Amino acid sequence: MSIGLFGGTFDPVHNGHLKIASEMLRLLNLSELRFIPCALPSHRSLPLVSACDRAAMLDLAIETEPRFVCDRREIDRIGPSFTIDTLAEIREEIGLSCPLVFLMGSDAVHSIASWKQWKKLLNYTHLFIVNRPGVSVRFPSHVWEWVKMYQVSNLSCLDLTPNGHIFITPANALEISATEVREMLYRRLPDVDRVLPRCVLDFVKQNNLYLEQWNNENGKSSFAKKSVLANEN
Repeated sequence: MSIGLFGGTFDPVHNGHLKIASEMLRLLNLSELRFIPCALPSHRSLPLVSACDRAAMLDLAIETEPRFVCDRREIDRIGPSFTIDTLAEIREEIGLSCPLVFLMGSDAVHSIASWKQWKKLLNYTHLFIVNRPGVSVRFPSHVWEWVKMYQVSNLSCLDLTPNGHIFITPANALEISATEVREMLYRRLPDVDRVLPRCVLDFVKQNNLYLEQWNNENGKSSFAKKSVLANEN
């Protein structure tokens, strides 16, 4: 059976992450799905809370689903987190025959040409690209040509071979981003419990996360919206 991978800062993990991960489990009948929190993003600012706290929140959020796993390899690795390095490590560990499927949002694919050795990603994994329903998939021409070369329309292709295919599907996920969740936490909005698992919200409150960190970072509450599936490379 296939193994799924879901990378990101998870700053913090929220119900949108969990819903799309559950949808991936269902569609692909995965043996497990590994959440891989990024330690040091290579193309964006540092997360507001520590990697240890983000991994701890992930552990709490996924403890009721036995097929969900928190993979800490990027936290333990020294230096910036690059997806290609992570995929190479995992492929070496699981062998050449096990199907590996890496989850990405279409917005992340739009900038994939800036990733380290991006054209070699398919040497290790399939790409499962999630697009918002009703939104046309649009990539730069050189990225689109690469996608079309490896795109398949049959989901079963991802289970029949270990790597090398790209599948695009509309998302069935909550329209919420970690950026919006952080703003809700900063403002102490009461409906934040609708977008965060109770166990994660309790952890945030117990450890006074996000309010103090955001004040220390830049002292304002203006947030740019980012996708639920903004993978880190």
